[in-house]
Amino acid sequence: MNFEREISENTMKVSNESIEQELLSAEALWNQVQNNETIKSDSDILQKWRDVILHANPNVVCRELDRILELLILQDEVLLELGASSRVDELYRQMHSNISLKEKIEMAKQDFAIQSMGNILSSE
Repeated sequence: MNFEREISENTMKVSNESIEQELLSAEALWNQVQNNETIKSDSDILQKWRDVILHANPNVVCRELDRILELLILQDEVLLELGASSRVDELYRQMHSNISLKEKIEMAKQDFAIQSMGNILSSE
C-alpha cells in the first residue's frame, strides 16, 4: 500500500512539474508577444494556446471556453439577422483554395489565441 502511495505521489509531482513548465513556457510566449518580439513560427502560438488550455486551472479554462462559445453564438446571431450566414458558409468552403483568405484566417487565429492565452494566464 505504501509503495502505491509513493508511486502516486511521484506521479503527481512529475505531473505538476510538467504543468508548471508548460505554463511558464506559455507565459514566456505571452511576454514575447507583449514585447513585440519575433516568435519562432505561427504554429508555436497555437500550440502554446493548446498547452495552456490543457494545463491551466480547469475553472479558468472553462470560463474562457464559455466566453469563446458565447462570442461565436452572438456572431452567428448577427450574421443570421443580416442574412450573411450563407456567405460565411461559402467563404469556409473557399478557405482551403484561397491562399489570401487562408492567410488572413491563420493570422486571426493567432491573434485570437494570444488574446485567449492572456485571458487565461491573467486569471490564474
